[in-house]
Amino acid sequence: MRTVTFNFGLLNAKITSYPTIEGLGSTQQYMMFTRLPGTPKLTSTLGYDHTFDLPNGSMLVPRLEMHYTSGQYLTNFTANQLAVAGLKEYGYQDSYITGNFGATWTSPEGKYSATAYSRNIFDKEYKTAVSIGSTLNSGGVTPGDPRTWGLTFNAKF
Repeated sequence: MRTVTFNFGLLNAKITSYPTIEGLGSTQQYMMFTRLPGTPKLTSTLGYDHTFDLPNGSMLVPRLEMHYTSGQYLTNFTANQLAVAGLKEYGYQDSYITGNFGATWTSPEGKYSATAYSRNIFDKEYKTAVSIGSTLNSGGVTPGDPRTWGLTFNAKF
């Protein structure tokens, strides 16, 4: 059996109100955008798997998956605030594509299974968040997951 899956997400998350801080006024003056940071407008995933029935009654199911994420702002701080923290070039993440691959073997009765997988197979570097310290002259960038490999075993009792 062959299966093709496609998922598509469209998100339009916006900030619609801003709290007021006594003595400082509206926090809107500290925000660069109305779009909620860290929320890509578009995501999509295309997957393919194929079930192979093996002669002894077990199954092998490899799966390939590609995931697209549109460009997004990672923070709502202004360009000047990011520059003070030395993070001006990190406030935006361009669109990117990652790929995953895995294969699952299942025993004839379904009691045992093993899965080998690789996530982010192209080792795409991307950012997921930017933060600024309380003094505004320090901060950090949170990277996305690098290429990872793994193996899982399952048993049903």
